[in-house]
Amino acid sequence: MLPVRPQNASSSSKAPEGQAIKEEENAERAVRLFTCSSSESDTKTVNVHLDHQIHAQDITRFVHFGYDEHVKQLATGSGFETTMIQNVYKHVSSFKRTEKVIKAMHTTALECANEEIEEELDDVDLYAGE
Repeated sequence: MLPVRPQNASSSSKAPEGQAIKEEENAERAVRLFTCSSSESDTKTVNVHLDHQIHAQDITRFVHFGYDEHVKQLATGSGFETTMIQNVYKHVSSFKRTEKVIKAMHTTALECANEEIEEELDDVDLYAGE
């Protein structure tokens, strides 16, 4: 799971009538995503507008849920286990790259299966002539 640390990145602004708008209503939060490395250069900050109904302590849960859903969908579509998808993700630079690698693995697996089936059918044809 990617840990996240929310930080408030906005300040209150004024409405046209001169009234201050609540900071919570117009808030953007900077979310820092940390990779497995301890290097500060591996930290990415993303500004996101959060619905006022989402609590800061729930951001990690929702980010993780989204990641899990993408992994499950890719696993279902490719026929690979979720652990395989997660292992590939650990070794590439993005989820988009993970999808490309998994698609290539899927294509290669299908080609290999077709070759095995054709060899088996050829063996059956040889024995059928006797």
